[in-house]
This record gives sequence, structure tokens and C-alpha cells, in this order.
Amino acid sequence: MKTDSNNDPLTHKDLMLMAESTPSASLGVSAKDRMKAGIHKRLNGECPQGGTTTRASMAEWFELNDKISIKVLHQDPVKKVQTALWKLKPGAVITAHRHDNDEDCLVLEGSIQVGEHLLRAGDFHKMEKGSFHSDLHSEEGALLYLKHDMHERLMGPS
Repeated sequence: MKTDSNNDPLTHKDLMLMAESTPSASLGVSAKDRMKAGIHKRLNGECPQGGTTTRASMAEWFELNDKISIKVLHQDPVKKVQTALWKLKPGAVITAHRHDNDEDCLVLEGSIQVGEHLLRAGDFHKMEKGSFHSDLHSEEGALLYLKHDMHERLMGPS
């Protein structure tokens, strides 16, 4: 049986020879950006309509102090609420405060303590709008998912 050489797959060597003999094209910045966006869209799939995605590689951690780092995931300036990851090193303290909005806290790793109330990995805690709590401590360190009030010092660098 005879094979049609036009349908044979190209070898790696053939592809390299073709690439080397093809002149490079000059693209403008907007064309490159559109191509990159198209590639990312195909690799990651299109985000559902009405949704937003913050990729882990896009949001950066900033240090609130030597014991606490924050990665802002989403901000809602209308409701004055943001969603963030909080990384607490051992011995970290979040000072006592009142809540202007409901606050949701999911302990992802480690543990935190508010007064005598201990929260461990997997525990979910909610503080209602207008509520107040004393200092929050983490003896062993923790990773928290928090939806909390937006305050300028908690929003990261501009």
C-alpha cells in the first residue's frame, strides 16, 4: 500500500528547518497582547459570563508588618469590602477592631485564637456588621481566607 507523503506527519527536524527558514514577523504591542490573551484564553478556558478570576500568579503578597502578609483577591469599592488571603507567622496579632460590614473568615491552615475562642484549619467564623472582637492571636501561624472591610492600609500598594 502506497502512502501519500503530503499526509505524513512532519518530523521534529522538518519543523525546525521550516522555522529557521521562516522570516520573523514584526508585530505591534496590541497585536502581541491580543495573541497572548487568545493563548491564555485557550489554555485556561473562558471565564463564565459575569465571573472574574484572579490567577495565583497575578496577585502579589504585601507585608502589613513583619508577622502578617496579605494577598488581595477581590475588591468591591461600592460595598467597601475586599476578599484576601492572610498569611500569619507564628506570634502574629491582629489588633482588636469593630466591623463596618459582615466579615467571613475560613482558616485554611494553622490556627487562630480570639480571646478563649480557638479556630483551627477548616473552621469558618463570621463576625456580623457592628460587632467587635478583641485581639486575634496565632501562636503557630495560619493561612486565612477573609472577606473583610476595606481599609487603606489593608489594600496593598497602589
